[in-house]
Amino acid sequence: MAKISKFERKLIRERNRIEIKGQKLAFKAIKKQYKVIFDRLKIFSPQFVLDNLNVPEKPVKEFMLDYYSMFAPIGVITRNQALKNKNIEDDYFDNKFMERLRQFALIETGANVTSITETTEKFIRGAIESAITQATEEGLGADKTARLIRTYLQDSLGDIGVSRAKTIARTEMTVGSNTASQYGIDSTGLEYRKFWSNSGLPNIRDSHIFAQDNYPNGIGKDELFDMGNGNLMRHVGDPSGPPEEVINCRCTTLYSVI
Repeated sequence: MAKISKFERKLIRERNRIEIKGQKLAFKAIKKQYKVIFDRLKIFSPQFVLDNLNVPEKPVKEFMLDYYSMFAPIGVITRNQALKNKNIEDDYFDNKFMERLRQFALIETGANVTSITETTEKFIRGAIESAITQATEEGLGADKTARLIRTYLQDSLGDIGVSRAKTIARTEMTVGSNTASQYGIDSTGLEYRKFWSNSGLPNIRDSHIFAQDNYPNGIGKDELFDMGNGNLMRHVGDPSGPPEEVINCRCTTLYSVI
């Protein structure tokens, strides 16, 4: 499975297209979280906001629902590839996969929503604390302190938010697209074997090279990939797998009908 097929190239192009949209959505979600704090600082003192810092999860939850619904076409592409034709029920399955992926996001991404929000809160807290410290050292008044805090928060959002959005979109893309592919192949009712593919990308982690090379003939649909380090995965981006196997992964699960 080392050679990249035309089908896999098609999958990668579609995934890349979706990921670009996901980066924008992820940054928009983080920006909304920051905005809540900006709005509070207009009303309350910086110390009060810091002492009662509570970044909302809602923007990230909304991001997950919107982003995961975008992966439905991946399921349709995988289904059609297995059936060797374009199915007349594409719209039906697109809607079906979209709803299943939204439900998946509701059920399976809660821990990620919390983790992303906690990280946002950590950066916001750090920015406010740094600004307050500098303001205290320089003996700044309330107005200048408020402006300094806004500057620190804007810098934090710009410097860190963009890179975080890319990581978030890439990680959730791996989970979402491979889950959609799983829905697609299962919807055919056909028997198949599954393969771990690194898609010829550079800088692949050793465990993912192992998962590809150790199973040249694939594994059964109900079997698990042994990652060679004690970890087991149902497929690429398996949400039940450990973070070190999922975060920033660019691999793909491929299927061969038998």
